[in-house]
Amino acid sequence: MSDWLYLPITIHYVNTMLVNATSGTFIYNTFTGAYNIITISSISTPSSYSYSFTTSDLVKSSSIGWLPLVLEGERPINQHSNDLGFSSFLNDRLYSDGFEFIPAGTNNLAVLMFGLGSTLEGFFSLINFAKMIPFKPISAKAVSVPSKFVISCCPFSLTNVAVFIDYKARGSINYKINESGYLSDCRYLDNIMGGFVTLEENHTDRIERSLGLIAGYLKKNNGDGNLTAIISWDAIMSLIDCPLFGELETTSKEAINPSDTASKKKNNLFKSIVRISVETHDDQSFWGSGVVISKDCIITNEHVMKLDKMRSFTITVPGYSKAKITQDNVIISKCPVKGYDLCFLWVNFECKILKPVKRCISFGSQNKSLRPGAYVQSLGYGLFYLKGKSEVRPVQSEGHFNKLVPSDIGFGRQEIALIIASAGCWNGSSGGGIFNADGELVGIMTSNGKLSDGEIISDFTLVIPITVIEKCIFMLNNNYQIDATEKIKDLWHLKNNHTPYMITPAGLRNSKL
Repeated sequence: MSDWLYLPITIHYVNTMLVNATSGTFIYNTFTGAYNIITISSISTPSSYSYSFTTSDLVKSSSIGWLPLVLEGERPINQHSNDLGFSSFLNDRLYSDGFEFIPAGTNNLAVLMFGLGSTLEGFFSLINFAKMIPFKPISAKAVSVPSKFVISCCPFSLTNVAVFIDYKARGSINYKINESGYLSDCRYLDNIMGGFVTLEENHTDRIERSLGLIAGYLKKNNGDGNLTAIISWDAIMSLIDCPLFGELETTSKEAINPSDTASKKKNNLFKSIVRISVETHDDQSFWGSGVVISKDCIITNEHVMKLDKMRSFTITVPGYSKAKITQDNVIISKCPVKGYDLCFLWVNFECKILKPVKRCISFGSQNKSLRPGAYVQSLGYGLFYLKGKSEVRPVQSEGHFNKLVPSDIGFGRQEIALIIASAGCWNGSSGGGIFNADGELVGIMTSNGKLSDGEIISDFTLVIPITVIEKCIFMLNNNYQIDATEKIKDLWHLKNNHTPYMITPAGLRNSKL
């Protein structure tokens, strides 16, 4: 049993000019009686505000009780080198990769700690300790990618606290920032900064394991996508220079995941996803992703390679950032099914650092994996480039196959020609892999859907299925190709090429099943 209990709260900040709000957490030690009230904030001059908080126990049918808080500590994140690299990672994204940090930048990002002052005893008489939740804080070392989590928070706290207090938002970790934090594609909501993040697990002892607190979100200025940022307990405890919980748990346990097998194989998958950086003749730089499908072949999208204007390119393998593969060592083959956005890169020397994926090629595996609702993971170098960094790693997302679209692509029969998946895909993810629950390659990411206003939908991912990829490999090996440009172009632009007709009552009477 854990000595620590937590209670989600919302905190309101008021000064002569502004009213602000964040989520927060009341943390209580049943053994020592010690408590902490903690949140993350981006306000300037916190000492100029007065603070109050409430929790679900204080929300009645027609009233809400608020208690004053005393600001006891402020630890600016952006001004400390001992946050284990959290702020430097965020700032690199702001200055190198075209992001904005919401809600108010990183300059004033801070951990705030509060006390109850003279209201301490009164507060304990108002809350139901039976509702407080046992938890253990864990180190980032114990967290796998991907892992599902729950945020206990109070979004839209300045509108209606009674409705949103102790709101549960859910998401999945897509990227780990060393030991300092995490990035997730879960949607950021107003006032969830400071929200308490726990792993979503199958509990046998009712003890939840906490990752850290919501710190804000990174928003790509060109509209490509957003990533919610979570600061780890490792970084928070380093910042406050206080053994808040003693030792953090570092043992990894399996969080809820549709496939334990996929989670265990994730490290092997990372090693098979490469980053492709392209320089063009007009001095522009682009990047995308690729998947190692054999010891001498990498598959990607043709649009990643910019073949019509490419001057040079380099391929970077995770864990081997200094050992780059260049165009001098690669032979490029276009897709033998003309119209598909595929490209094959053949490495013309023995390259031991390339780790091929396992491809989903058996009938039984394809029958299980290529169906609506099947669990999948996406891996690709979406959204940020990590220029000059050694920790090049792909962003990982979870989702499902939403739709498998059949078409005759030139072989005289209907077959799966396009898949739509909910696993995340962003600018830079193109050419990355889609994997099934067993860690097998089931498709290649190519593009996203867009709303009518131009907004990119990151979880509407268009995928070239493994069945098409295997056909292409066979055709390349046998010097055979077909031109399906018109059919594929219409399909991938989601263009309607079916002829509508009306079925009349007479037609129904004369029809035969």
